[in-house]
Formats: sequence, structure tokens, C-alpha cells
Amino acid sequence: EAPTPVAPELAPAPEVTPPPTFEAPVVPTIPEVTPAPTIPAIEVAPAPEYAPTEEEKAWAEMYGGTIADIIKARGEGIPEETINLMIRRQSQMLT
Repeated sequence: EAPTPVAPELAPAPEVTPPPTFEAPVVPTIPEVTPAPTIPAIEVAPAPEYAPTEEEKAWAEMYGGTIADIIKARGEGIPEETINLMIRRQSQMLT
């Protein structure tokens, strides 16, 4: 005769608790937004008319014609080394 297997007794199934229930959260009332303050326009006095100083007038009389002549001549009269230096410096400033 074959032996009868003896299985261990199973522990009783644990008791399942029901899931918790949550109530809807209390939403606080949102405060009203205060309106933006109005800022009055600032009155600005016009700038006084430009009047060159005596030093500026003297400088313009001494060098104004020379600078105008150089501009009209498109740089003629300026040494080539100076023109190259001006071009190099301007290129360096742009890069």
C-alpha cells in the first residue's frame, strides 16, 4: 500500500481590510487680485539747446577744415600704415 502524503496545514488567509476612503479636499478660497497701481506720467523738461564751448569752437576752427578735407579726399594724405592700422583695429572691434 502506498503511503498517504500528509500536507501541512495551511495558515488561515489573512483578513483583508477595505481600502481607506478619502473625502474631497477642502479648497481654500482664492483671494481677489489687487489691481495694478497707476503710475502718473513724469513730466520732463526739454534739454537746453546745445551751445559749443569756446574750446570746442577753437578746435573746430583749427581742425574742422582738415578733417572735412580728409573725408572728401577719401583718406588721401593719410599714410598707408595709418590706414592699414585703422582698418585692422576696426576689423578687430567687429570680431
